[in-house]
Amino acid sequence: MATGDPRPINDIVDERIGNILRSPLGLPVGGMGGISRRDIFAGLALMGYIGSNEAEGEAYETKAYWAVRDADALIAELDKPREALDDA
Repeated sequence: MATGDPRPINDIVDERIGNILRSPLGLPVGGMGGISRRDIFAGLALMGYIGSNEAEGEAYETKAYWAVRDADALIAELDKPREALDDA
């Protein structure tokens, strides 16, 4: 992801998510009392699973487990150094 921004990708993602959530929803992101990237990503994944025909019939607990697992995998990728991402 070439942004021309010298900051680590985590900072850029956190800021962009924060801007998205603060504007329409007024929610603080990160830090004390805020929601984390993990919360956001898991919630988005869960919405996808709930609306998915392929996941129809699965228990909500199963869908929640998948969502958190996916959020953790995404964060692990985002936390890799930029060079590792560029080489992929």
